[in-house]
Amino acid sequence: MNIYIILIIIFSIILIGAGLVFFYFVLDERKVKEVDNELLVRLGKKYTKEQFENVLFERYTSIISGIQNDSYNFLRDAVSDEEYNKILMQIKQNNDHMQKEIVENIRKDFSKLISFKINNDLEVVKLWVSYTDSEYTMAKRQVVDSDGNNVMQDVIIKGDKNKEIRHEYILTFVKGRSNNEEILCPNCGYQTVLMLDSKCNRCGSVIVPKKLHWVLVDKKVTNLSKIK
Repeated sequence: MNIYIILIIIFSIILIGAGLVFFYFVLDERKVKEVDNELLVRLGKKYTKEQFENVLFERYTSIISGIQNDSYNFLRDAVSDEEYNKILMQIKQNNDHMQKEIVENIRKDFSKLISFKINNDLEVVKLWVSYTDSEYTMAKRQVVDSDGNNVMQDVIIKGDKNKEIRHEYILTFVKGRSNNEEILCPNCGYQTVLMLDSKCNRCGSVIVPKKLHWVLVDKKVTNLSKIK
């Protein structure tokens, strides 16, 4: 085959690939249009998108904390079964190696509610978030103390507690549809329209099943802020 024909074919493939990448980015740009408060009102919600963004991000950070503290009951209620199994594998792997992953100093750059859809009996939302934190891994290791004795001590084996790491994700939360958004605790009278837990925030009584509060089902890495 003529070398010029081969070069033309290669160049055409590159052009097609570049076109597909551009089309993908254009689609992503459309996906990140923010949900406005008017849509929430039409959906019968009694909270603003700013309130919703804040509580969802707070829920996400509490999940990170729950993983560090091995809070199995909380995590089972806060995430989907698939995500829970992934977390269990992560915790088991760390425990097998006598190590612990630490996440500290979470500081949000921004959060944007980019999708709120109703699919049959499920409500599905997507939250675009960007934040920084410090991450490092602690492990039990044998070291020599000042007296020359061998002792087990917690040491940092990975990461830097003084270094900030930036993260950007698309978080997906779901919950079952409910005709009544206002939840009233029969035990203490606490009332809310934003359920993030099966338990009452005030007294701890179980007041709703898991399907009626927001649950994290997916987390995908994104770099959309660099594109926009």
